[in-house]
Amino acid sequence: MSSTGRTSQSQSPKHIPKKPKLELGTSSASKMPRKAPMKDDIDTALDCVRQRHTNLQRERHYRPSSWDKVHQKQLDERVSDDGSDGVLLIDGWKNSSANTKNVVCTLHSVSSKSTFLKSWGITGLRETGEQLKEIVNEKIKLAKEKFKVTTYTVVSDNASPMISMGKKVEIWHTLCHSHSGNLLAKAFVSDDFAKTVNELLHKFKSPSAEYEIKQRGESRIMLACDTWWCSYRDAFRCLLKNLHLMQALVDEKKIQLNPKYERLRDPSFAIQLQDFILIFDPICQLINVCQESDCSIAKACEEWLKLVISTANDQTAKKIGQSTRKSVDTNCTHSQFPTSSVSGQTF
Repeated sequence: MSSTGRTSQSQSPKHIPKKPKLELGTSSASKMPRKAPMKDDIDTALDCVRQRHTNLQRERHYRPSSWDKVHQKQLDERVSDDGSDGVLLIDGWKNSSANTKNVVCTLHSVSSKSTFLKSWGITGLRETGEQLKEIVNEKIKLAKEKFKVTTYTVVSDNASPMISMGKKVEIWHTLCHSHSGNLLAKAFVSDDFAKTVNELLHKFKSPSAEYEIKQRGESRIMLACDTWWCSYRDAFRCLLKNLHLMQALVDEKKIQLNPKYERLRDPSFAIQLQDFILIFDPICQLINVCQESDCSIAKACEEWLKLVISTANDQTAKKIGQSTRKSVDTNCTHSQFPTSSVSGQTF
């Protein structure tokens, strides 16, 4: 056989079997017998279709409530058809990081919940008694027109502009009794002693030291808040309770303290803590009562008249008397005597 013949044989195409043609709408699997669907399968599919249809209908007809409607509903709940009497609470609010200053007013009425009235921006302006008087007068008008509330008293802190405002307005002015209680508690403790207690507690606030204290059966360390003097009472109590364990941790070299904290070992230090706790307890009780949402001016006045702090220190007794006379002012007394059971008190 010639080379030409061999070449022609090697290049001849191989036989490839053709696939059978399928008719439109058929498949090879269609020749196999199909399994009839069960009734449960049909019901499940129908339920899915119905649920999907229901969800689409809800999405089509749903309209979210606007904040205006919610706000209006809350306002309507605070409006009495017959009118009501109320008290204005006013306070300054300064944001040092944003360098802004506001005066915020809330309304407490006899027949409804507390209501936020308005916030006045006074950034860049000097806060004066005359300016605060204008704010209070605007608030009185707003409370009457919008909530049918007749304002008879404004309550503020003892800042000089607020005191000046109180002398200018035509309604009663009284100080915030819980704020006055905080100032009274602060007056009894020197800043250095309070700072030392908080710093000492902070030394034992580390995870390892606090773990050791809890493992030996005592409670976690509680730090004081600078502006809340009831927390100082709780911090002093925490320190007095854990004092023996703190001394043990220092002796075992598990905590290293600076020489200025050597008073931790001084027996007089524990006595000082105990004395301050005894002074703080009745003041903190007064503060907590005055901060209750249903506390009236008359009730707060009565709490001040009932305040008793046992002390043999004449200076301490003098501070208590001065704070009581400042808090139980003429307007407070007018609201208290008609309903009080202690109207025989003198001050």
